[in-house]
Amino acid sequence: MDDIMLQDELESRMEDHALWLARGNGERLCLIRRNLSGLDFSYYDLSRARLRAAKLNNAFLRGTKLHDVDLSAATLINADLSATFLFEADLRYADLSGANLRDADLTDADLTNANLTDADLNGIIIDGATFTDAIMTGTIYDLAAEE
Repeated sequence: MDDIMLQDELESRMEDHALWLARGNGERLCLIRRNLSGLDFSYYDLSRARLRAAKLNNAFLRGTKLHDVDLSAATLINADLSATFLFEADLRYADLSGANLRDADLTDADLTNANLTDADLNGIIIDGATFTDAIMTGTIYDLAAEE
């Protein structure tokens, strides 16, 4: 996992993923066990991407669409996931210590055994989300208001 991806390579891969999502050609984003720390994914559509065990420490994912993404066992320490769409995301065993998830939509996400120590969960939507055995020490949260 020591091979750190550069922003230019990520953007090229994201273009291929966008084609795959839209038309079935292109290539699904599959960055299993890659070091993506500090990269900017903001406002991209990463739906159905495979990022299992990827290292995304200090990464910027603000406003990113992460529908049905595999982030199981990924490390997202101090990552900015604010206002992300994590519908049906697999975050089992993910390390989200210190992550900013403010205003994220975690509907039907699986955070079983996830580490959310000191994470900011203010305004999150958790309808149907699973937090079984998740570590929540020092977590800051105020759930989104019901309409």
